[in-house]
Amino acid sequence: MEWVSNPQYNETSEYNFPSHGSGAHSASSGAQDWGHVSTAQKKRRGKALPLFLIIVLVLVVFLGCAEFGARLYAKNQLIEGIRQSASESGYELTQDPSVHFGASPLLLALLTKKVGSVDIDIPSSLSVSYDDGNVSLPHVKGAPEMDIEARSIALGEQQQDTSFGELTLHTSIPSELMLAEIVEEQQKHTGGNGVEDFLTSQIKVTGITPNEGNQELEFDINNGLAKLHMQPVVNDGQISFDVKSAQVLGILNLPDSAVQGIQEMLNRQQAARLNGNLRFEDVRVTDKGLDVRLHGTDVNVQELSSDLNKTTGSVAS
Repeated sequence: MEWVSNPQYNETSEYNFPSHGSGAHSASSGAQDWGHVSTAQKKRRGKALPLFLIIVLVLVVFLGCAEFGARLYAKNQLIEGIRQSASESGYELTQDPSVHFGASPLLLALLTKKVGSVDIDIPSSLSVSYDDGNVSLPHVKGAPEMDIEARSIALGEQQQDTSFGELTLHTSIPSELMLAEIVEEQQKHTGGNGVEDFLTSQIKVTGITPNEGNQELEFDINNGLAKLHMQPVVNDGQISFDVKSAQVLGILNLPDSAVQGIQEMLNRQQAARLNGNLRFEDVRVTDKGLDVRLHGTDVNVQELSSDLNKTTGSVAS
């Protein structure tokens, strides 16, 4: 049987398959085109990412500079305020105070009016001298070193309206400052109505020697005539002095009236140092005098300024 060839069979129609190799080429071309689109997108994303990082870095640098500027401005304002307060009290600081802010951004304080924390170290400017070398005429100027830790600070519209949610103050009361205050107090009470009052008025404190080992202060009476030993303690936020011993020439007991007079004078001086919400929290005897720590909550800046002047004896005598 003979097969008859149909000439129309090999003609191209809509049902014919493409010639050999043409399908593979088309698929390859499509894949390449898809690959070209993906690479372009990646390039665009690759360019956008560095641009975004640059914007972020610029923003971080800007905020960092703004934060640095805010801290520097606040620091200078505090230092200037402390210097002005010292000048108004009659003395000058020999060194700038050290000011350190906490980790909380100060820029937020512009909106919240709240500062997380600040630590201030004020160097000593204390000077105790005696006119013409006369120990009965003391002259006190300046203040001892102070370390202030303030937390939760609420900024007021005016400087005097600023308050501290919590404040801790560490300072010292040198023995030379204590003696000058006692001598000045003694000058105000030089006599009495009776014989006992007169004798008591003649008993003068002429020296103070700290005893760190025994946590006592040794008061020299009338240039060695008698010795009075007292221990400072904190009671109800105030410093008071407990009498440990009192002897004349190491043999006789010092009259009770004289001991009580000195004790009451010391207690009265310490009680007059504070007002407001700041209170003594701890006291220790060192080789130089007293080391004290004060603490308070909701302390107004004006109360703090007043307390510092009285606590450190910073007002010139």
